[in-house]
Amino acid sequence: VIEESKNEGLPFLKDKLREELKKLKAESKSISIYLVKMGIDHFDIDINENEEDENIVIRYKNSTNDKNKLKNCLSDGEKTALAFAYFLSKFENEINTPEKVKDSVVVIDDPISSLDDNRLYSTAHLIWRNFEEVKQLIVLSHNFLFLKFFNSFYCGKANCLFLDGEKITDLPDELKNFETPYFYMLKTIIDFLDQNNQNVNYNEAKRYLPNFIRRVLETF
Repeated sequence: VIEESKNEGLPFLKDKLREELKKLKAESKSISIYLVKMGIDHFDIDINENEEDENIVIRYKNSTNDKNKLKNCLSDGEKTALAFAYFLSKFENEINTPEKVKDSVVVIDDPISSLDDNRLYSTAHLIWRNFEEVKQLIVLSHNFLFLKFFNSFYCGKANCLFLDGEKITDLPDELKNFETPYFYMLKTIIDFLDQNNQNVNYNEAKRYLPNFIRRVLETF
């Protein structure tokens, strides 16, 4: 009886799989569109419906060869952009009514990791345009230049907060008109050297100070 039930269920599961693959194939077109908006236009993403494993196809525009090994043929920046484009596509296809959008809380964690600087502005603009109607949008990043671009679209009305150790504080003055991390890192070094400053913990500072000193010297 168990074997018979399994056999009866198999065609249904295969139909379900084909249905999901068709849905992914439609989404892959959205993903390719978002990749172009992020400045990545040298490859497209597609789904091979005839394969159950390794069925994501990377189609390079300057080559006739298709590839399906994401981990082997994409750079870290391209993987970041692809993952974020997939997220944008899922939001577009699943949060697909004005009511759902207005009730959404969206959290985006460091969407520009490993991207080069010339894609920071386009990515910030893409987030602003795609999520301006949501209930709440939280964007986390280590890159102050990206956050400055992002904040500029809101004309300074976005709340900019700073994670300092385990505390969330207001953005320090030296980062409010951010042009370069030089001034922030320099002030951090000066604070560490100040014998009267009781707020600096050596065990924490030793993790970032050598890197800060190196980058300040390089900039200088």
